[in-house]
Amino acid sequence: MISTGGVSVGDKDQVIQYLREHTRLLFWRIDMHPGKAMAAATKNNVPILALSGNPGAALTSWFLVVLPYLASLFGARLPVRQFSGRLRHPFGKPTRETRYLRARIVVENGEAFLDARLPQGSDIITPYRQADAFAVIPQGSPRLPEYTMLNALVIPGLGPERLHWEPNEQSR
Repeated sequence: MISTGGVSVGDKDQVIQYLREHTRLLFWRIDMHPGKAMAAATKNNVPILALSGNPGAALTSWFLVVLPYLASLFGARLPVRQFSGRLRHPFGKPTRETRYLRARIVVENGEAFLDARLPQGSDIITPYRQADAFAVIPQGSPRLPEYTMLNALVIPGLGPERLHWEPNEQSR
């Protein structure tokens, strides 16, 4: 079962309370942003994934956690397409948890750049129309200057096929 909403810490977040009282809670909250408000539980051998009620956070959790989990239920693995790319602009926020910035892959002279100048709010999904990767900012990172080299993950189904580009060995 997959649900969205009700797993944060507000007065109206009743799903987490239900999971605590009536299921075997496997985890609550995950060290990522967006998508921190997430829970996993089981009841009568039925897996339950409860995602954030913020649509941007829920979609990030969908791509990074739910899709790989669903694939594993069927004995499959989603290939994780990783590469390194340079941030096209400074990122001005220090971060406590690992951040997954929605980004656009820009290729110049065979080198990958990550343009994350898209809206990054947890409450919006429109950036996914332009994003094809997550720029991964490690936990505890300070502000990052332009051209910082980052690891990145291709978003399944939204990847760089439009660019007719594949990460090469130097990009990984």
